[in-house]
Order: sequence, then structure tokens, then C-alpha cells
Amino acid sequence: MTDNKQQTSAQVPDSLQGLTAIVTGGANGIGLGIAKDLASQGCRIAIWDIDDVALSQATTELQQLGAEVFGQQVSVTSQDDVERAVAQLHNTTDGSTFWSTTQALAETSWWRRWTSISGNA
Repeated sequence: MTDNKQQTSAQVPDSLQGLTAIVTGGANGIGLGIAKDLASQGCRIAIWDIDDVALSQATTELQQLGAEVFGQQVSVTSQDDVERAVAQLHNTTDGSTFWSTTQALAETSWWRRWTSISGNA
């Protein structure tokens, strides 16, 4: 059990400053709360949500708090949407590190393929 704990803690960065956090469902509720918390720790925030109106409101709210925010209308059930959003975000952030807050997303084969090709996780 100690080995698992050591492996997990080794994967967590000392600081979130400068990382880009992808927050799925981040336009309201728990997702927006996560986005606010990550922004307060120095992350750039990419909000992915299907609700365009809520997405716009959340983006404005986070920007007013001083966060660097990328609002993207994305359905995580669509491989095309996710690949498009990742490509746009990758270009916008000059290929900086990505941190996905959604484990289920990270476990899909096409997400693993993209992260292995781009070198981002």
C-alpha cells in the first residue's frame, strides 16, 4: 500500500501554477466550483461544456476573478468535439501541459492516443 501512495504523490505537481486545466462540465455546479478552485491556484482554465449560455457566463465570471479562461463548447461524448477542442487549446497555449480533471476522459483510448502523440497528459 505504501508503494501506491508514493506513486500517486510523485505524479501530483508541487504547484498548479501555469498548468492548463481542462474542466469538463465546468460551466456550472461542481464543475464551475472546480474551475474556480483551480484558477485560484494559478491554473489556466479550459471549460468544456455543451451549454453555450452557461459557458459564456462562467467564462466571464472566471475572467472577472482574474483567471485566464478558454471557454469551449464541447461534448465529451463526441470524439470529434474533443479532438477539435484539444487541438485549439494546444495551439492557443503553445503546447503547454494539460491536466484533465475528468478521469473517465483520460481512460478513453482516443484520449490516451492523443496524449501519447502530443506528449501531454
